[in-house]
Amino acid sequence: MPPDSSTRQRELYDITNDALRLWRHVFGDRPDLIELFSGYRRERSDKARLDMPAARHYHVGELADAWAWAAQQDSINRDVYFCCHQLLAPQRIKDNAASVLALWCDVDAANLNASPIQPTAIVESSPGRLQAFARLSRPIPPLVAEALNKRWALSFGADPSGFDLTQLLRVPGTHNYKYAAVPLVRLLHLDGDV
Repeated sequence: MPPDSSTRQRELYDITNDALRLWRHVFGDRPDLIELFSGYRRERSDKARLDMPAARHYHVGELADAWAWAAQQDSINRDVYFCCHQLLAPQRIKDNAASVLALWCDVDAANLNASPIQPTAIVESSPGRLQAFARLSRPIPPLVAEALNKRWALSFGADPSGFDLTQLLRVPGTHNYKYAAVPLVRLLHLDGDV
C-alpha cells in the first residue's frame, strides 16, 4: 500500500537534499545533460515493465527543478530513475554519453564489503538492495567507464547487467513501487558527510 500523503510529505522533507547531494557527487559541475526517467508499474514484480514512460533533461544548475519533477512523479506512484552519467544530447543512447565522473554498480544482494573498490556513495533502492558509486578524480571516456563498471560488478558478484552506459538507477527520496511495501529509496552514505 502506498504511503499516505502526510507520511510522504514528512519523508520528502527529511530527504529532499539527498538526490541533489548524490547528483552533485556523481556529476560534479559539468555542463552536460542529466536525464531523469519515470514510468508507471501496473504490477509489482521484477519483471513488470514500466508503462507510460516519461523523460526529462536538466543541467546541473537545474537540479532543484529536476528534484521537483522527480518528487512530482513519485507523488503519482511512478518509479523514478536517473541516468548514471551525463549526456551530450537529450536522448539516452550510448552515442550521446558524455565523459563519466563516477562509476556505478547495481550491487543488489551482493556483499559490498567484498568490493575491491570503496564506494564514495551508497543508495538503498529497497531493503537489502544497494547501488554503489565511486567518484573518480577526473572524467574518463564513456566506454572505459562501462568496461570498469562491468569489471567492478563481476569482481564481487554484483548484478552483471547493471554496468552499461545509459543504465538507470533509482533516485533517493522517491519510492520503489516494485514492492508491495513501497520502500523509500535512501542515500545511506556519501563521502564528505559528517
